[in-house]
Amino acid sequence: MINDIYITVIIPAFNVGNFVSKTLDSLKNQTFQNFEIIVVNDGSTDSTLDVINSYKDIFSNYRVIDQENKGVSKSRNIGIELSIGKYICFIDGDDHVENNYLELMYNKIIENGSDMVYCGYTEVLTDGSVFRTYLDRYKYTEGVLSGKDVLLKYLKSETYMYIWSILFDKKLLENNKIRFYENISYGEDQIFNYESLAKANRVSCVNKELLIYLRHDQGTMQNLKNLKYLTILKSLYHLEKKFIDQKEDSKIINAVKYDKIVRTTVMILTNWAVLKEEKKYFSLRKRKIIKYFLRRAFYMNPFKNYKLMIKSIMLLYFDNIYFNIYKNKKSRLF
Repeated sequence: MINDIYITVIIPAFNVGNFVSKTLDSLKNQTFQNFEIIVVNDGSTDSTLDVINSYKDIFSNYRVIDQENKGVSKSRNIGIELSIGKYICFIDGDDHVENNYLELMYNKIIENGSDMVYCGYTEVLTDGSVFRTYLDRYKYTEGVLSGKDVLLKYLKSETYMYIWSILFDKKLLENNKIRFYENISYGEDQIFNYESLAKANRVSCVNKELLIYLRHDQGTMQNLKNLKYLTILKSLYHLEKKFIDQKEDSKIINAVKYDKIVRTTVMILTNWAVLKEEKKYFSLRKRKIIKYFLRRAFYMNPFKNYKLMIKSIMLLYFDNIYFNIYKNKKSRLF
């Protein structure tokens, strides 16, 4: 019955025929059962549609939307519009969750009256080996914090959340007209998270790794070579200007300007040096907007961000030396 659906799980699916069964099986075995699933097949050309259709008789509240390829943002937005649940979460079609994922996330959001709840995750490679755990890089937040406080920690990389590690109160999204930007091809989920946190009054965390994220390293490196990571810079710059227009807290605006954008700029240039993409490295380095972003490092706290400042200075004034230093190092994935 519709009244018994508390959570809507939205799954965008594009060419995940080899993986989506594991995703759906992990939902089939949930200890919390008051949920619906909306799977949006985004013009897949493999077996994805056949696989997701085969689960129609397994779940009582299960819908498959079949559309031409329109991108993951459009797919998620369609899921939001069609959702019945009071709460919404997103899971990618090549990831899966622990059996108590929905139960623990739901209990936490109810217990604390939160607008958002997030959890940890484990990153695994396609061979099944663990790439890294959540605590290898980040810290959980404790208690109930304002969305702005969590956003500051998030922008400074003290804590982290992916779109699929969050349970949202649907009212937060509806009341603030928050949707995925359909013209952004990379980083659209992070922008969605930032905007949601900026409007959330209460945010809490389940301090457990409840989701298993499949990392396709070859695909990640290919994205770097195809310049897709540049779109996240454009997205962050758009977010910065939007926060300024909305007169957002100056601490948040500065975190976007001097932490996230500078750090992302340095990381992109560094990875291209590592990948020996000399032409792309120097072409990007010469752009006025990139120089503008790198110069922002001079306004950062020199004691907390001295490594980033040094790298920015090197990239601005000694870019040939920087390239030669990093061209034989190991890349750091986003």
